[in-house]
Amino acid sequence: MKKKVCIVLPSLGVGGAQRSGAVVSQMLYDAGMDVSVVITQSDVVFEYAGTLHSVKNSVKSKNKLLKFIQTFIVFRRIMHSEKFDCIIDGRHRRTWIKQKFIESFVYPKLPKVYIVNNCELGIYLPSKKWMVHDIYSKALKVIGVANQVTELVKERFDLKNVQTIYNTIYPDQVIRLANEYETSIKDKYILYFGRLQENEKNVSFLIDSYASSILPNKGIQLLIVGTGIDEKKLKDKVFEMNLETHITFLGFNANPFPYVKDALFTTLTSHFEGFPMVLIEALVLGTPVVAVDCPSGPSEIIRTGINGVLTPIYDQEAYTNALNSMIENENFYNNCKKNASTSVESFLPEKIKEQWATLIDGIKS
Repeated sequence: MKKKVCIVLPSLGVGGAQRSGAVVSQMLYDAGMDVSVVITQSDVVFEYAGTLHSVKNSVKSKNKLLKFIQTFIVFRRIMHSEKFDCIIDGRHRRTWIKQKFIESFVYPKLPKVYIVNNCELGIYLPSKKWMVHDIYSKALKVIGVANQVTELVKERFDLKNVQTIYNTIYPDQVIRLANEYETSIKDKYILYFGRLQENEKNVSFLIDSYASSILPNKGIQLLIVGTGIDEKKLKDKVFEMNLETHITFLGFNANPFPYVKDALFTTLTSHFEGFPMVLIEALVLGTPVVAVDCPSGPSEIIRTGINGVLTPIYDQEAYTNALNSMIENENFYNNCKKNASTSVESFLPEKIKEQWATLIDGIKS
């Protein structure tokens, strides 16, 4: 009999955790499982597989208290009526008391897998060791999406049931999206794509490094695809630096991959990540990456001179030199570009699907 698996996410809209959860649904479906995806919001952007349950779509009240009660009732009804064999929880779980409530009154007593999608553990786990053990030591597994995340969870909370399963993408989907339209950009350019949120993505560091590099004088633009709370702040910075003719903000695009495909290389300058899928997406399309060695993920993906350049975090001189080397050293760049797509084969779905299937198949019905 098919294993019946439920994946719980905030939505299937914008966000790395949401995208990764959607891919997990596809992998488990392809592995022959009966998959349901339960989302607490109604946004659906990413491709998923299985049956979709949107809690928000079933909640009609506009009264705050009644809305909370209805949400609880609908969520609980789905969890208990579907007779799942396993729950995979990919939501943010910042507070112990809220998660304890869900554990006690919403989730049935069956095996649970909790995903930690970021090295900023406070997004997914409470700060106190006893709180973490109270809930997560009883789980089937706590999944870290990169080795650095897994080791951090083990070290900080002394959990024994932690395992790494990398996030992944389906390359054919990304390639199809990359060929969906032609961009109107004629000049050579490098690219940042993602949220414009300084406390996470540190795009100002990229702007400063680009300004210090040879790229503006070489006529190589910096394109920024995305939006976020710091968009105006970053645009003001570019204006103050007189870089408006060299740095272009293209806003949010649900499909940035045609720009990724045509970029000389993409960039990542984050303060922290989990397992940044923007790196895998770029490399799958044959586009090298210049990234900082932030916790966590880049050091497990980028190999300098093979598929891009990895520099120490917050070292602007090193990052500027990396940008320059990709332009000045043609052999170096060509080697990175040649190896880009093959460098991520170990992170693609065939191997990752096997890890998920082994984990779920091990559950006794």
